Amino acid sequence: MQAATNSSNISSLSQKVDRLAGRVSHWNKGYLIFFALTVVMSAATVIASFVIFWTNNQLWKAQNELTSAKDAQLAGELKEKDLQIAQTNERAAKLEKDAADARLELAKIDPVNLPIRSIRADIFLIVRGEFFDWHFDTGPVLKGGARSVNVSLVGKAGALVELQCNEFESFPADTGNKGKIDGRTFSMSLAWPTSDWFGGTGRF
Repeated sequence: MQAATNSSNISSLSQKVDRLAGRVSHWNKGYLIFFALTVVMSAATVIASFVIFWTNNQLWKAQNELTSAKDAQLAGELKEKDLQIAQTNERAAKLEKDAADARLELAKIDPVNLPIRSIRADIFLIVRGEFFDWHFDTGPVLKGGARSVNVSLVGKAGALVELQCNEFESFPADTGNKGKIDGRTFSMSLAWPTSDWFGGTGRF
């Protein structure tokens, strides 16, 4: 009876040992699988890190090459534009020289085409009205006087040149209205250039 009980306990314990051994073996296999996966993941991480580093390095090189190519292209375009500007300036200078030569040749044919160096204008007026004769007591002819009498030649852009009066004379006059002195004559000679700096800044 005792032997049968011991045999039953041994059989039960053997089954328990077998079950536990199976579980241990199962978990050992699981551990090895997880360990292998960990090794693989670590290796994949290392490989991914290397690929990322290498790709970043290639990207940096490519960006530098692109920047250098753009700089070279821009420098080439600027050089070409500078060359075009220089050629344009050269052609403009040649055209200006040709125009000056043409003006000179034209001036040889007709002197009126020469640049204006001086202008003279003589003006005579009869003005009817009452005048204070004491304004003219300094003499009938004023040379180098009457600076307030100026004539301006005006163009679209404004005054081109101002002629200054260098001779001025005025006399009482009969204008033919009532047979008596009822006005004055004014005779003026104006010229450009003048000794006055402001009057001598013409645009010719």
